[in-house]
Amino acid sequence: MRDVAGGQLTLTAGIDYEYSEDQRRGWENFIGTELGVKGALRRQETDTAEILDPYLQAEWARGNWALTAGVRRSSVRFEVADSYLANGNDSGSIRYQQTSPVFGVVYKISPALNVYASAARGFEAPTLNELYYSGTGGGFNFGLQAAKSRHYEIGTKALVGSGTQINAALFHISTEDELVVNAAADGRTSYRNASGTRRVGLELAVDTQWTRNLASHLAFTHLRAEYDAAFATSAGVVNAGNRLPGVPENALFADLVWKHPASGFTSALEVVHRSRIFVEDRNVQPAAPAYTIANVRVGFEQRHAAWRFKQFVRVDNLFDRAYIGSVVVGDGNQRYYEPAPGRSWLAGVSAAYTF
Repeated sequence: MRDVAGGQLTLTAGIDYEYSEDQRRGWENFIGTELGVKGALRRQETDTAEILDPYLQAEWARGNWALTAGVRRSSVRFEVADSYLANGNDSGSIRYQQTSPVFGVVYKISPALNVYASAARGFEAPTLNELYYSGTGGGFNFGLQAAKSRHYEIGTKALVGSGTQINAALFHISTEDELVVNAAADGRTSYRNASGTRRVGLELAVDTQWTRNLASHLAFTHLRAEYDAAFATSAGVVNAGNRLPGVPENALFADLVWKHPASGFTSALEVVHRSRIFVEDRNVQPAAPAYTIANVRVGFEQRHAAWRFKQFVRVDNLFDRAYIGSVVVGDGNQRYYEPAPGRSWLAGVSAAYTF
Protein backbone atom coordinates (compact mmCIF):
# COMPACT_ATOMS: atom_id res chain seq x y z
CA MET A 1 0.00 0.00 0.00
CA ARG A 2 1.27 3.47 -0.87
CA ASP A 3 0.08 7.06 -1.28
CA VAL A 4 -0.73 7.94 -4.90
CA ALA A 5 -2.52 11.11 -6.11
CA GLY A 6 -3.79 11.85 -2.64
CA GLY A 7 -5.25 8.38 -2.13
CA GLN A 8 -4.25 4.91 -0.96
CA LEU A 9 -3.18 2.48 -3.68
CA THR A 10 -3.09 -1.28 -3.03
CA LEU A 11 -1.64 -3.73 -5.55
CA THR A 12 -2.27 -7.47 -5.44
CA ALA A 13 -0.63 -9.99 -7.75
CA GLY A 14 -0.87 -13.73 -7.86
CA ILE A 15 -0.91 -16.84 -9.97
CA ASP A 16 -3.17 -19.91 -10.00
CA TYR A 17 -1.97 -23.23 -11.35
CA GLU A 18 -3.92 -26.48 -11.62
CA TYR A 19 -3.11 -29.84 -13.15
CA SER A 20 -5.16 -33.01 -13.45
CA GLU A 21 -4.68 -36.37 -15.15
CA ASP A 22 -7.51 -38.76 -15.96
CA GLN A 23 -6.93 -42.41 -16.88
CA ARG A 24 -10.14 -42.90 -18.86
CA ARG A 25 -11.61 -46.27 -19.83
CA GLY A 26 -14.91 -47.05 -21.53
CA TRP A 27 -16.74 -50.30 -22.29
CA GLU A 28 -19.86 -51.28 -24.15
CA ASN A 29 -22.68 -51.63 -21.64
CA PHE A 30 -24.36 -54.63 -23.21
CA ILE A 31 -23.64 -58.16 -24.44
CA GLY A 32 -25.95 -59.39 -27.17
CA THR A 33 -29.37 -58.06 -26.21
CA GLU A 34 -28.68 -57.87 -22.48
CA LEU A 35 -28.22 -54.28 -21.34
CA GLY A 36 -26.25 -53.12 -18.30
CA VAL A 37 -23.52 -55.73 -18.72
CA LYS A 38 -19.88 -54.76 -19.10
CA GLY A 39 -18.89 -55.59 -22.65
CA ALA A 40 -15.92 -54.99 -24.93
CA LEU A 41 -13.44 -52.17 -24.37
CA ARG A 42 -14.26 -49.19 -26.60
CA ARG A 43 -12.10 -46.41 -25.15
CA GLN A 44 -8.71 -46.18 -23.42
CA GLU A 45 -6.79 -42.94 -23.07
CA THR A 46 -4.96 -40.56 -20.77
CA ASP A 47 -6.46 -37.08 -20.56
CA THR A 48 -4.59 -34.19 -18.95
CA ALA A 49 -5.70 -30.66 -18.14
CA GLU A 50 -3.39 -27.78 -17.21
CA ILE A 51 -4.51 -24.29 -16.16
CA LEU A 52 -2.30 -21.24 -15.62
CA ASP A 53 -3.89 -17.97 -14.42
CA PRO A 54 -1.64 -15.03 -13.47
CA TYR A 55 -3.52 -11.93 -12.32
CA LEU A 56 -2.97 -8.36 -11.13
CA GLN A 57 -5.41 -6.15 -9.22
CA ALA A 58 -5.18 -2.51 -8.15
CA GLU A 59 -7.42 -0.68 -5.66
CA TRP A 60 -7.29 3.08 -5.14
CA ALA A 61 -9.34 4.91 -2.50
CA ARG A 62 -9.64 8.60 -1.77
CA GLY A 63 -12.38 10.27 0.24
CA ASN A 64 -15.74 8.97 -0.87
CA TRP A 65 -14.36 7.26 -3.98
CA ALA A 66 -12.87 3.80 -4.47
CA LEU A 67 -11.67 2.49 -7.85
CA THR A 68 -10.75 -1.07 -8.74
CA ALA A 69 -9.04 -2.43 -11.86
CA GLY A 70 -7.71 -5.87 -12.56
CA VAL A 71 -6.60 -8.20 -15.32
CA ARG A 72 -6.24 -11.99 -15.56
CA ARG A 73 -4.48 -13.93 -18.30
CA SER A 74 -6.03 -17.40 -18.57
CA SER A 75 -4.39 -20.30 -20.36
CA VAL A 76 -6.11 -23.71 -20.39
CA ARG A 77 -4.57 -26.69 -22.17
CA PHE A 78 -6.07 -30.16 -22.73
CA GLU A 79 -4.14 -33.12 -24.12
CA VAL A 80 -5.33 -36.60 -25.10
CA ALA A 81 -3.08 -39.64 -25.46
CA ASP A 82 -5.22 -42.32 -27.14
CA SER A 83 -4.26 -45.96 -26.48
CA TYR A 84 -7.30 -47.57 -28.13
CA LEU A 85 -6.61 -47.35 -31.85
CA ALA A 86 -9.18 -49.78 -33.28
CA ASN A 87 -11.41 -46.84 -34.23
CA GLY A 88 -8.59 -44.47 -35.17
CA ASN A 89 -6.17 -42.31 -33.23
CA ASP A 90 -7.92 -39.51 -31.33
CA SER A 91 -4.75 -38.16 -29.75
CA GLY A 92 -4.30 -34.42 -29.82
CA SER A 93 -4.29 -31.23 -27.79
CA ILE A 94 -5.95 -27.84 -27.67
CA ARG A 95 -5.21 -24.61 -25.81
CA TYR A 96 -7.63 -21.82 -24.85
CA GLN A 97 -6.31 -18.37 -23.94
CA GLN A 98 -8.01 -15.14 -22.92
CA THR A 99 -7.16 -11.85 -21.22
CA SER A 100 -10.01 -10.76 -18.92
CA PRO A 101 -10.08 -7.21 -17.50
CA VAL A 102 -12.39 -5.84 -14.80
CA PHE A 103 -13.15 -2.26 -13.75
CA GLY A 104 -15.22 -1.01 -10.84
CA VAL A 105 -16.08 2.20 -8.99
CA VAL A 106 -17.71 2.78 -5.60
CA TYR A 107 -19.06 6.11 -4.35
CA LYS A 108 -19.95 6.54 -0.66
CA ILE A 109 -22.88 8.93 -0.63
CA SER A 110 -22.94 8.61 3.15
CA PRO A 111 -21.68 6.14 5.76
CA ALA A 112 -25.02 4.34 5.36
CA LEU A 113 -25.33 4.41 1.54
CA ASN A 114 -22.91 3.29 -1.16
CA VAL A 115 -23.48 2.98 -4.90
CA TYR A 116 -21.26 1.10 -7.35
CA ALA A 117 -20.81 0.10 -10.98
CA SER A 118 -18.58 -2.50 -12.63
CA ALA A 119 -17.73 -3.90 -16.05
CA ALA A 120 -15.75 -7.02 -16.90
CA ARG A 121 -15.03 -9.64 -19.50
CA GLY A 122 -15.37 -13.35 -18.72
CA PHE A 123 -13.90 -16.55 -20.08
CA GLU A 124 -15.19 -20.13 -19.72
CA ALA A 125 -13.17 -22.92 -21.28
CA PRO A 126 -14.87 -26.29 -21.87
CA THR A 127 -14.32 -29.00 -19.28
CA LEU A 128 -12.95 -32.45 -20.03
CA ASN A 129 -16.49 -33.84 -19.72
CA GLU A 130 -17.71 -31.40 -22.39
CA LEU A 131 -14.82 -32.26 -24.71
CA TYR A 132 -15.10 -36.06 -24.46
CA TYR A 133 -17.36 -36.58 -27.48
CA SER A 134 -17.68 -34.74 -30.78
CA GLY A 135 -20.90 -36.61 -31.60
CA THR A 136 -22.52 -39.99 -31.15
CA GLY A 137 -19.65 -42.43 -31.28
CA GLY A 138 -17.14 -39.69 -32.06
CA GLY A 139 -13.83 -38.91 -30.39
CA PHE A 140 -12.67 -35.76 -28.65
CA ASN A 141 -14.34 -32.51 -29.68
CA PHE A 142 -11.30 -30.37 -30.47
CA GLY A 143 -13.51 -27.97 -32.43
CA LEU A 144 -15.33 -26.75 -29.31
CA GLN A 145 -14.60 -23.10 -28.52
CA ALA A 146 -14.44 -21.32 -25.16
CA ALA A 147 -17.35 -19.09 -24.18
CA LYS A 148 -16.59 -15.38 -23.83
CA SER A 149 -18.80 -12.93 -21.97
CA ARG A 150 -19.22 -9.27 -21.07
CA HIS A 151 -20.58 -8.32 -17.66
CA TYR A 152 -22.13 -5.02 -16.50
CA GLU A 153 -23.55 -4.33 -13.05
CA ILE A 154 -24.81 -1.39 -11.02
CA GLY A 155 -25.98 -1.57 -7.45
CA THR A 156 -26.29 -0.11 -4.00
CA LYS A 157 -25.59 -1.12 -0.42
CA ALA A 158 -27.54 0.65 2.29
CA LEU A 159 -28.13 0.61 6.02
CA VAL A 160 -31.73 1.48 6.90
CA GLY A 161 -32.33 2.43 10.49
CA SER A 162 -30.24 0.59 13.04
CA GLY A 163 -31.00 -2.99 12.05
CA THR A 164 -31.58 -3.45 8.30
CA GLN A 165 -29.01 -3.90 5.55
CA ILE A 166 -30.09 -3.87 1.90
CA ASN A 167 -28.02 -4.95 -1.09
CA ALA A 168 -29.51 -4.49 -4.57
CA ALA A 169 -28.00 -4.95 -8.02
CA LEU A 170 -29.00 -4.87 -11.69
CA PHE A 171 -26.86 -6.83 -14.13
CA HIS A 172 -26.53 -7.65 -17.83
CA ILE A 173 -24.35 -10.46 -19.22
CA SER A 174 -23.92 -11.17 -22.94
CA THR A 175 -22.09 -14.32 -24.04
CA GLU A 176 -20.61 -15.50 -27.32
CA ASP A 177 -20.08 -19.20 -28.09
CA GLU A 178 -22.18 -20.36 -25.12
CA LEU A 179 -21.55 -24.07 -24.41
CA VAL A 180 -24.76 -26.07 -24.97
CA VAL A 181 -25.82 -29.70 -25.42
CA ASN A 182 -25.68 -30.79 -29.07
CA ALA A 183 -26.78 -34.42 -28.70
CA ALA A 184 -27.34 -36.97 -25.94
CA ALA A 185 -27.66 -40.64 -26.87
CA ASP A 186 -26.45 -44.03 -25.64
CA GLY A 187 -24.98 -42.49 -22.50
CA ARG A 188 -22.88 -40.01 -24.48
CA THR A 189 -23.43 -36.26 -24.45
CA SER A 190 -21.73 -34.00 -26.97
CA TYR A 191 -21.62 -30.20 -26.86
CA ARG A 192 -21.45 -27.35 -29.33
CA ASN A 193 -21.24 -23.56 -29.27
CA ALA A 194 -24.42 -21.51 -29.49
CA SER A 195 -24.44 -18.18 -31.33
CA GLY A 196 -24.95 -16.11 -28.19
CA THR A 197 -26.96 -15.61 -25.02
CA ARG A 198 -27.97 -12.79 -22.73
CA ARG A 199 -28.81 -12.72 -19.03
CA VAL A 200 -30.56 -9.73 -17.54
CA GLY A 201 -31.57 -9.67 -13.93
CA LEU A 202 -31.99 -8.25 -10.47
CA GLU A 203 -30.57 -9.40 -7.14
CA LEU A 204 -31.92 -8.24 -3.79
CA ALA A 205 -30.83 -9.15 -0.26
CA VAL A 206 -32.41 -7.78 2.91
CA ASP A 207 -31.09 -8.68 6.38
CA THR A 208 -32.95 -7.32 9.41
CA GLN A 209 -32.25 -7.61 13.13
CA TRP A 210 -35.73 -7.03 14.57
CA THR A 211 -34.84 -7.53 18.23
CA ARG A 212 -31.87 -8.89 20.17
CA ASN A 213 -33.24 -12.40 19.63
CA LEU A 214 -35.15 -12.18 16.32
CA ALA A 215 -33.68 -11.72 12.82
CA SER A 216 -34.75 -12.35 9.23
CA HIS A 217 -32.94 -12.81 5.93
CA LEU A 218 -34.26 -12.58 2.40
CA ALA A 219 -32.49 -13.21 -0.91
CA PHE A 220 -34.31 -12.83 -4.23
CA THR A 221 -33.04 -13.20 -7.80
CA HIS A 222 -34.91 -12.44 -11.00
CA LEU A 223 -33.02 -13.66 -14.06
CA ARG A 224 -34.14 -13.70 -17.67
CA ALA A 225 -31.67 -15.97 -19.48
CA GLU A 226 -32.27 -16.53 -23.19
CA TYR A 227 -30.64 -17.16 -26.54
CA ASP A 228 -30.28 -14.03 -28.63
CA ALA A 229 -29.68 -15.80 -31.95
CA ALA A 230 -30.99 -19.00 -33.52
CA PHE A 231 -28.78 -22.08 -33.94
CA ALA A 232 -29.20 -25.75 -34.86
CA THR A 233 -28.64 -28.89 -32.78
CA SER A 234 -29.26 -32.56 -33.49
CA ALA A 235 -32.77 -32.12 -32.03
CA GLY A 236 -33.68 -29.23 -34.32
CA VAL A 237 -33.49 -25.44 -34.50
CA VAL A 238 -33.28 -23.40 -31.30
CA ASN A 239 -35.01 -20.07 -31.85
CA ALA A 240 -33.81 -16.68 -30.67
CA GLY A 241 -35.64 -15.77 -27.47
CA ASN A 242 -35.79 -19.34 -26.15
CA ARG A 243 -35.02 -19.66 -22.47
CA LEU A 244 -31.82 -21.32 -21.27
CA PRO A 245 -32.66 -24.70 -19.72
CA GLY A 246 -31.86 -25.40 -16.09
CA VAL A 247 -32.18 -21.73 -15.05
CA PRO A 248 -35.20 -20.56 -13.00
CA GLU A 249 -36.47 -17.07 -13.77
CA ASN A 250 -37.20 -16.36 -10.10
CA ALA A 251 -35.56 -17.76 -6.98
CA LEU A 252 -36.23 -16.78 -3.38
CA PHE A 253 -34.88 -17.82 0.02
CA ALA A 254 -36.13 -16.35 3.27
CA ASP A 255 -35.82 -17.33 6.90
CA LEU A 256 -36.88 -16.11 10.32
CA VAL A 257 -34.36 -16.89 13.07
CA TRP A 258 -34.88 -16.79 16.83
CA LYS A 259 -31.87 -17.08 19.13
CA HIS A 260 -31.48 -17.30 22.88
CA PRO A 261 -27.78 -16.50 23.42
CA ALA A 262 -27.79 -17.34 27.13
CA SER A 263 -28.80 -20.96 26.50
CA GLY A 264 -27.18 -21.34 23.06
CA PHE A 265 -30.52 -22.27 21.47
CA THR A 266 -31.35 -21.32 17.86
CA SER A 267 -34.45 -22.03 15.78
CA ALA A 268 -35.46 -21.00 12.27
CA LEU A 269 -38.21 -21.33 9.70
CA GLU A 270 -37.10 -21.27 6.04
CA VAL A 271 -39.05 -20.73 2.83
CA VAL A 272 -37.59 -21.65 -0.59
CA HIS A 273 -39.22 -20.83 -3.93
CA ARG A 274 -38.14 -21.64 -7.49
CA SER A 275 -40.05 -20.76 -10.64
CA ARG A 276 -40.46 -23.23 -13.52
CA ILE A 277 -37.35 -24.57 -15.26
CA PHE A 278 -37.08 -25.47 -18.94
CA VAL A 279 -35.34 -28.78 -19.60
CA GLU A 280 -34.01 -28.44 -23.17
CA ASP A 281 -33.00 -25.67 -25.54
CA ARG A 282 -36.01 -25.81 -27.89
CA ASN A 283 -38.42 -25.26 -24.96
CA VAL A 284 -40.93 -27.76 -26.43
CA GLN A 285 -40.89 -30.27 -23.56
CA PRO A 286 -42.93 -29.45 -20.43
CA ALA A 287 -40.98 -27.30 -18.01
CA ALA A 288 -40.39 -28.51 -14.46
CA PRO A 289 -43.14 -26.74 -12.46
CA ALA A 290 -42.50 -24.01 -9.92
CA TYR A 291 -42.48 -25.00 -6.26
CA THR A 292 -42.41 -23.51 -2.78
CA ILE A 293 -41.31 -25.51 0.26
CA ALA A 294 -40.72 -24.86 3.95
CA ASN A 295 -37.90 -26.14 6.17
CA VAL A 296 -37.27 -25.84 9.91
CA ARG A 297 -34.09 -26.14 11.93
CA VAL A 298 -33.11 -26.03 15.60
CA GLY A 299 -29.69 -26.05 17.18
CA PHE A 300 -27.83 -25.85 20.46
CA GLU A 301 -24.33 -24.67 21.29
CA GLN A 302 -22.26 -25.04 24.46
CA ARG A 303 -18.84 -23.70 25.38
CA HIS A 304 -16.61 -25.19 28.06
CA ALA A 305 -13.15 -23.64 28.36
CA ALA A 306 -11.49 -24.23 24.97
CA TRP A 307 -14.20 -26.65 23.83
CA ARG A 308 -17.17 -25.76 21.63
CA PHE A 309 -20.02 -28.26 21.13
CA LYS A 310 -22.89 -28.02 18.64
CA GLN A 311 -26.01 -30.11 18.00
CA PHE A 312 -28.65 -29.56 15.32
CA VAL A 313 -31.78 -31.07 13.82
CA ARG A 314 -33.41 -29.89 10.60
CA VAL A 315 -36.52 -31.02 8.71
CA ASP A 316 -36.62 -30.29 4.98
CA ASN A 317 -39.81 -30.18 2.91
CA LEU A 318 -41.84 -29.84 6.09
CA PHE A 319 -45.23 -30.32 4.40
CA ASP A 320 -44.05 -33.33 2.36
CA ARG A 321 -44.67 -31.70 -1.01
CA ALA A 322 -44.00 -33.61 -4.25
CA TYR A 323 -41.92 -31.50 -6.64
CA ILE A 324 -39.11 -31.65 -9.18
CA GLY A 325 -35.88 -30.80 -7.37
CA SER A 326 -33.52 -30.79 -10.37
CA VAL A 327 -33.44 -31.50 -14.08
CA VAL A 328 -31.08 -33.29 -16.49
CA VAL A 329 -30.68 -30.77 -19.31
CA GLY A 330 -31.10 -32.21 -22.81
CA ASP A 331 -31.30 -35.86 -21.74
CA GLY A 332 -31.46 -38.06 -24.85
CA ASN A 333 -34.06 -40.41 -23.34
CA GLN A 334 -36.29 -37.49 -22.23
CA ARG A 335 -35.66 -38.38 -18.59
CA TYR A 336 -35.31 -34.74 -17.67
CA TYR A 337 -37.05 -34.63 -14.31
CA GLU A 338 -35.53 -35.67 -10.99
CA PRO A 339 -38.04 -35.77 -8.11
CA ALA A 340 -36.90 -34.24 -4.83
CA PRO A 341 -37.13 -36.20 -1.57
CA GLY A 342 -40.27 -35.96 0.49
CA ARG A 343 -40.15 -34.84 4.08
CA SER A 344 -36.67 -35.65 5.39
CA TRP A 345 -34.67 -34.90 8.49
CA LEU A 346 -31.03 -34.58 9.40
CA ALA A 347 -29.33 -34.45 12.80
CA GLY A 348 -25.71 -33.82 13.64
CA VAL A 349 -23.22 -33.05 16.38
CA SER A 350 -19.78 -31.47 16.33
CA ALA A 351 -17.00 -30.66 18.74
CA ALA A 352 -14.12 -28.24 18.31
CA TYR A 353 -11.13 -27.43 20.51
CA THR A 354 -9.33 -24.09 20.22
CA PHE A 355 -5.62 -24.18 20.96
